[in-house]
Amino acid sequence: MSSQAFRVISSTGATLPSAIKSIPTVFDKKTGQNVIIWEDIQAIFKDAEYIKNSDAAVPFLRDGSLDRLVPLRISYHPGVVLDLIVRGVENRASVNPPIYTPVPDESSGQQDTEITDVPTEPQSIPTEQDVISVQVIDIPVPDESSGRQDTEATDVPTEPQSIPTEQDVISVQREDRPGDLYSRIQSVFGQTHELYENMPPRLFIVLPRKCRDGVKRFRLFFLCECGAHVTGHHSKPEHTIHLVQHEGYDLDKHEAFFDKFGSYVLTMLEMVKYGFLAPGITVEPMAASRKLEELEVVRKILNLSNNTWETLVDETISFIHQRQQAAVVDSVSVPTICDKTSTQRMLQDADLKQLRSYLFISDKDRTLGGMYRIATSRGHGGWICMKHYRSIYPESTMERVGKVIGVSEVSLELGKIKVKLESGYEARKFYKELGSTEDVLEMDISLAWHVGFHERNELASAMSAAQPIILSVVMCPIGDRPYPPCDTYTRGYPHSLIYPFSLTYSYEDRIQDLHHPKGPYDLCDDPIIRLMTHGRVQAMLLKNVGYYIGAIDLCSGTANNIALQLRTVNIEGFPTSNPGEETAGIVRMADICPSVRVWRLECTSTSCISDLIGKLLRRCQHLETLTLVCASCEVVVGVSQNKIQTVEARFENYKHDSPSSILADFENLITKLTFRNFFGVDCQNYILDMVADGYPDLSEIDITGPANWLHPNIWRLTTASAMASLKGASSPLRRVVFHTATLGQDSRIEGMEASDEIAVEMTVDFTDPADVTAIEITSHVQMVQSNQRLSSTTTDIFEHYACTITELNIRIDPDDRRLALLDDVTKKKGSKLTTLALHANSLNSTDLKRIEDIIEQSANLDSLSMHFTFEKHEQVAVERLLARCGNRIKSLYLEGKDFDEGIPSLQRLFPSRNSFPKLESFGVESDGIMLNRTCAEWIAAMVVSPMSATSQVPIDIHEPWTPLKNVTLKGIDFGRDSWDSIIRAMDFSTLESLSLERNSLDAKQAMSLVACIPDDGSYVPLNILKLKTTSISRFSRRSIILRCITRCPFADININE
Repeated sequence: MSSQAFRVISSTGATLPSAIKSIPTVFDKKTGQNVIIWEDIQAIFKDAEYIKNSDAAVPFLRDGSLDRLVPLRISYHPGVVLDLIVRGVENRASVNPPIYTPVPDESSGQQDTEITDVPTEPQSIPTEQDVISVQVIDIPVPDESSGRQDTEATDVPTEPQSIPTEQDVISVQREDRPGDLYSRIQSVFGQTHELYENMPPRLFIVLPRKCRDGVKRFRLFFLCECGAHVTGHHSKPEHTIHLVQHEGYDLDKHEAFFDKFGSYVLTMLEMVKYGFLAPGITVEPMAASRKLEELEVVRKILNLSNNTWETLVDETISFIHQRQQAAVVDSVSVPTICDKTSTQRMLQDADLKQLRSYLFISDKDRTLGGMYRIATSRGHGGWICMKHYRSIYPESTMERVGKVIGVSEVSLELGKIKVKLESGYEARKFYKELGSTEDVLEMDISLAWHVGFHERNELASAMSAAQPIILSVVMCPIGDRPYPPCDTYTRGYPHSLIYPFSLTYSYEDRIQDLHHPKGPYDLCDDPIIRLMTHGRVQAMLLKNVGYYIGAIDLCSGTANNIALQLRTVNIEGFPTSNPGEETAGIVRMADICPSVRVWRLECTSTSCISDLIGKLLRRCQHLETLTLVCASCEVVVGVSQNKIQTVEARFENYKHDSPSSILADFENLITKLTFRNFFGVDCQNYILDMVADGYPDLSEIDITGPANWLHPNIWRLTTASAMASLKGASSPLRRVVFHTATLGQDSRIEGMEASDEIAVEMTVDFTDPADVTAIEITSHVQMVQSNQRLSSTTTDIFEHYACTITELNIRIDPDDRRLALLDDVTKKKGSKLTTLALHANSLNSTDLKRIEDIIEQSANLDSLSMHFTFEKHEQVAVERLLARCGNRIKSLYLEGKDFDEGIPSLQRLFPSRNSFPKLESFGVESDGIMLNRTCAEWIAAMVVSPMSATSQVPIDIHEPWTPLKNVTLKGIDFGRDSWDSIIRAMDFSTLESLSLERNSLDAKQAMSLVACIPDDGSYVPLNILKLKTTSISRFSRRSIILRCITRCPFADININE
């Protein structure tokens, strides 16, 4: 049974302490929805006056005559805490006392917050022996005088349950427990995420581990959320929140991770250390937990033979405390989550979505931690381990359905099924196997035939039984055929919306039409509407259903079912006729799902965009994003508190002369304009006119066009912005971004001339609203094709904007004029270069001197990549360049034939990795030459870690060094002993890519290489292993691959393919 949460607020505006209550809902047959009876509210809150949702009053429901329904009732608002205004109450005297009151905390006094939605289901509590010598923090205890419940645990059924007493859960009072820990943990469990948002697991801790090279790294481990607060099932002692049996993930850039998640991780670590117990939620204290002994995989990775769980937890807690104290001493504002002095939510959705970016993930195709996604009774998302998933769903529906014809994808971890059905017979067979289930969370179903009313009805019934939370329905496109007439025979039904004598109009459809119990078509009986209102679906994609939606507004009747749970709707595939009817149908759907936050709609006509925006805003009070797609135009509207905040208009391959016909109705609202793969003169003039006229909200313009448009129009835009300022108001334009091509690709875009060998991304920022001449320009330039003929466009860009380039990727030839021009400009105007990638082909000493000067002029350069064609006559110049720039080089690739004479000289100058402390990628390539032992020793010195025991050079590192991530050796060969020394030198604890191609590497040496890959359960970042064109036989290849898989199971392995 669902319930509505209320926050009690005095009529004077004061929020009463610990005054969040829940009241069960009832199903109202008159309105077809869950409601809360006003008498039930007044039975608990005798002084209740009215109810608010944010700033808006919640009205009583009314009938068709606008009279209040009796008894008085309000709509159910799932996932929302409503404000209940009570008259003249400044304390809790007029509110019935709660069943549970928090145990007083001697260190902190009164608790800050309450857990919402406390379950009332029976549960067992750990015995006293489970928590001996460990204090379990601040547990609610029963109050026998109470008849109601004051707190409500999220997403848990409301059956009666036994309540833990103080003696059950508190044995020893520890002085070192943080006083505010209880309120911080409450904030974690009081926050929920909608399942359709696809959030990663939210409960995790971080522990330290020492690697083979002696460097300490941190590893993240996830916690299983099993318990009544998530599953809604009976919570047994073994069903506690616990570490998952998974190897975890090493942190990438752990300092940045702790800056963002440090305080949140601190709360989680202190929770697992001291324990936590509340109705439906159990976390055993670490000292009393027996589950930790079962985690063999985790224990092996953390090397717990030499450490204890408590030691590792305390070490991380101490590390976080030290960082927080250092931040305070240095007066540094660290953007950390869950600051203990802050009342903000523990973990914002945007932060949680970034979690993957901080982890080294090898099993990219799996869910994080190998966990399983489940849904609570209210549709919120949770993540549990496989053992508890099987305890809830011993026989998974998806495993059974996965064998049915048409099913193309089954993901047990995500609860997702994807199926394409070719006929009604296949559909009925699939629906029968699917049945009624709870473990199918996401359904993607395609119907590859023209579906009649009866078949749509079967679909709606099947989905109502399966109850997926994310539903995608793709119907067969009907084309541009007109609507059938709504005559006596069809009775206004859309059925298949093919002419009634079509073969797709089945016998069952005709019977359904002629013998419908309600006579004329009723909206509440439409299968499409039933799909939206079946009670659990939160996100829906409807494709090629434009005819059905268009017919909705033509039908009589009133929909009793309201889809309050629906949060996002995506409708695609409208026909090209009757746009007015489609608009009316969409508006009718908006009446049915008023709680939608994200709408995405395809429109057949640009004329309906403005009309749709206004109508949907009035009907969807919680709308956040509205996207309207029409032809080559896409309008994205950002909404907050039912008011438009941003409007972005995007044009892709637009064929019209000017976008004014589309944007005319809401030009004054546009905040950003984006144009891709076209830029005609009319559009240029249109943008310049918008800037010059001073449109009040236009702050950003993003343009893709030919390179020769770049320089003249920067001046024109700044002039237009100045003209707007002369009219009496500062120009709102803050940024203009130009693209001539997609960086990183060699392909040209439409409109670029063949002579334009340059790809540019340029950003113009107007830094001072009052001074339009105050602009700051940054550029990313890519010239991947060498060209002796320098075009006028390239010359203009270098002459005027070379000093603005921050990233440059250039391939240069001997006596390249571009290099000379860049050198001259940087000497005159300075350089902003932060990233430089040079691919040099047979350069002379003059060219190398220019490169050296450019690097010297670039004080902010921190990423330098060099690819040289190594020749004997360039030896001295290359050595001088490497000596002066070695501490900046991140990637070094040498290609040539004269290595036997050149490498010994390099070895004398650069004997170890200490000469290149930032080196991440290293490569050597030739044409199949055999190198001597000296060359092998130098290559081994380059790939070895400076901290490694195999390093041949005394360690003397004066600055931080970067572990090597990529090694490429192509077309060079060594003797057996030399290969062995190079293989042993490689550090597989950091290496991500290894390519050994065109050499005599045999099976024995390959086995030695595999043996160097760690097999102690530690994280192996290797994701690419190429041993191509080697001496490995095809009989040995299989055994080598199998051994590789056991040590790096997620690597892309290529051996002589």
